[in-house]
Amino acid sequence: MLRAILGTIGRNTALVILEAAPMLDDDAPMEGSPQHVAAKEKLRRYWMDFGFREAAGDYLYFEAA
Repeated sequence: MLRAILGTIGRNTALVILEAAPMLDDDAPMEGSPQHVAAKEKLRRYWMDFGFREAAGDYLYFEAA
């Protein structure tokens, strides 16, 4: 599905990089808190289920070959 989206709107995008971390806003857990760490792990698993791979730190990448 992600490949289809990239093919349709990605305009020949070959690489997608994202930071698997929750947005820091007023209602979000504090950065570094156990809740924040758990949220980052949940996001990491979510995106890896779509084919993203680990890069560095909280970053993941997807190659649309």
